[in-house]
Amino acid sequence: MPKKFAELLAKISPQGRAQIEEEVKKALTEMEKPECDMADHINTKEDVYTYLEAAFEENDPELIVDVLGAIARSKGMAQITKELNLSSESLFHSFPDSNPLFCAVFKVIDSLGYQLSVKKVPT
Repeated sequence: MPKKFAELLAKISPQGRAQIEEEVKKALTEMEKPECDMADHINTKEDVYTYLEAAFEENDPELIVDVLGAIARSKGMAQITKELNLSSESLFHSFPDSNPLFCAVFKVIDSLGYQLSVKKVPT
């Protein structure tokens, strides 16, 4: 501990020191909290549609891939792989931080003056 800091700390009353320690612990706890995961907020089919629709409206391929990944996580990767008859590895590789093939396709569609969108399928 630096000498000046130790001198300042020695001048603080025990109550003040306890308060500072409590505030530091609280700040450290806040820093350790994980980021909010979009998947935690996708619970219904309507949520899925809302997130997909919003992502496609933004016309951002990376956002669309992120949302699709969150939807997959919200349903559970095991369930998705079972429904799609894919290996877990194949599914995880479908949602990297950036999907170059999807981004390229997206840019071609955009350059042609079109935009992808989401439409509910009647059930």
